[in-house]
Amino acid sequence: MSKLLDLLCGLLKPTNGQILVDGIDINQKQNNWKTQIGYVPQEIYLLDDTIKSNIAFGIREENFDEQKFRYALKMSQLTDFIQSLPEKELTSVGDQGIRLSGGQKQRIGIARSLYFMPKILILDEPTSALDSKNESLILNDIYNLDSKITLIIISHRSNVFEKCNKIYTLKIGKLIQ
Repeated sequence: MSKLLDLLCGLLKPTNGQILVDGIDINQKQNNWKTQIGYVPQEIYLLDDTIKSNIAFGIREENFDEQKFRYALKMSQLTDFIQSLPEKELTSVGDQGIRLSGGQKQRIGIARSLYFMPKILILDEPTSALDSKNESLILNDIYNLDSKITLIIISHRSNVFEKCNKIYTLKIGKLIQ
């Protein structure tokens, strides 16, 4: 599955053939495919830095967008958690997020993707570390995102797909519709 995701994200090029979106090869240099994708992997990489820095990953302070940040927090169900912290979004997560639970790390990963307002959001096991209450809340928010966002969700949990328009199954490297 990870090779398929790497191909979709444009991280790997196919050994033969092309991946076309609207008739355009995603690997063409003039194509801005990678800038349109938000990807939330199973294992979220976190800097030994603040929650804010981990969500607005790579953004300089002068380019930080408070409105996008608040939107990302709300949609990833992080607002209440952050408000409960003494240092709020300036709380340090520790090396690889050691000070956070698995679910909190996953929500920061989701918030990071949403901060950048992708047109395509790829979620790889997006709720695997969440309890059922937060899973339900986040899935509901994800499915209520702007209808212009295309969601690609990879999961072993069938309840994740309840509101999907199309479901594809991969078995032993073959696509089953």
